Amino acid sequence: MFSEAVVVHWGKLLDGSPELGPVNAQVDWDWRHLLMRRHSAAHLLDYSLAQVVGHDAVTLDSWLGDPCYVAYRGDPPSQDQFAQIEKVENETVTRGGVIQARQVAADEVHSSFSDSPNLERLPSRKQLRLVTIEGCRPIACSGTHLHDISEAGGIKVKRLEKIPEGFRIRFDLE
Repeated sequence: MFSEAVVVHWGKLLDGSPELGPVNAQVDWDWRHLLMRRHSAAHLLDYSLAQVVGHDAVTLDSWLGDPCYVAYRGDPPSQDQFAQIEKVENETVTRGGVIQARQVAADEVHSSFSDSPNLERLPSRKQLRLVTIEGCRPIACSGTHLHDISEAGGIKVKRLEKIPEGFRIRFDLE
């Protein structure tokens, strides 16, 4: 996570107790790459859901561990729409598209990208990071993403769950 001029890393202490001083950290690339694939696929799920139901759904939360999901506010899609979401998502993955990230002044995000989903959830910052999957609308996000959506591979939309605030779509990669 990048906050102003500081990079914050979340980690898990595997041995000993925390001490002040230099840290020796190691990235588990296989896990990180899986999270990048799932994270990019979750953005594409937002896009695919909006394409199928005809409007954006406000994202409540997401989880990229096992099993992964994205939760949305509002009424769930119909069973026919649910089946269509996976089709739209996989067609986009098959077609491929560059994923670009760029820093944008916060006031520009709110004026020029006012139709981007979830703007009301953004932190108060001078600069925000916009991520765009080619062919999709930009979304503000500071997570890690693939270079091309085709790297996500096949996506399986597993099930739809009703929750008190809306619904949750569980998905994973093939």
